[in-house]
Amino acid sequence: GLSVGVPEQIREVPDHLRIYPNPASNYVVIEIELDTIQSDGSLIIMDITGRISKRFVVTSPNQKFVLDSSEIVEGFYTVYLVDQGILLQTQIMVIHR
Repeated sequence: GLSVGVPEQIREVPDHLRIYPNPASNYVVIEIELDTIQSDGSLIIMDITGRISKRFVVTSPNQKFVLDSSEIVEGFYTVYLVDQGILLQTQIMVIHR
């Protein structure tokens, strides 16, 4: 017979970041939902060359940032959520006009 193994425990991927609309043309909203935050965290938006395009200070476990997409050039970005030097989550964000 055929035996199919089922993992005992499925690791949940954290979902601390909500980015919408994505892709964005006029503005983009970045929502953070954490259980707790140890110190002032960072929300870092980095372009594909590794250059930091925007950086926000995260002072609350639940915070919302609105970014006018005219502030950065169109393209693909990686959004990093960091607390005390620990990367909590990354997500891709696309800006197009």
